[in-house]
Amino acid sequence: MPSATNTTSPSPSPPPQAPVALTPGPRAVGFQDAYTMTLNKTLGAISYDTFAECFPQIATSAPQALQALHSNMVGKLGGFAKDEFENILGERRVVEHLNRLDDVITEAKRRKARAPEGEEAPVA
Repeated sequence: MPSATNTTSPSPSPPPQAPVALTPGPRAVGFQDAYTMTLNKTLGAISYDTFAECFPQIATSAPQALQALHSNMVGKLGGFAKDEFENILGERRVVEHLNRLDDVITEAKRRKARAPEGEEAPVA
C-alpha cells in the first residue's frame, strides 16, 4: 500500500515583523502634546464672562451657581475629549504606526549615512 505522506514540504512562512514599541516615540509624543495643547487652548477660550453672557439673568441672580456650572461643564468637556482621543489612539493603533514611521525614518537616515559619497542609499 502506498504511503500517504506528502513528499513536498510546505513553503516557509515569511519572517515575523520586528516588534514595534508601544511606548510613544518622538512623533507620538509630539502628536499627543499638540492635541493636549490645542485642547487646553480651546477650553481656555470658553471664558466665564462669555458663558455668563449667554445666561444674563442667572449671572446676576446666582453667579456662584453659574460659575460652578461653567467650571463643571469645561472640566467634563475636557475629560470627554481626552477620553475620546485616547480611544481613537488605541482603536487606530496610532502610537504603533507613528513608532513605525520613526523606525523607517531612522533606518533611512542610517542608510543614507552609510551610502558612498555621491550615490543614493540602497532601497530594501
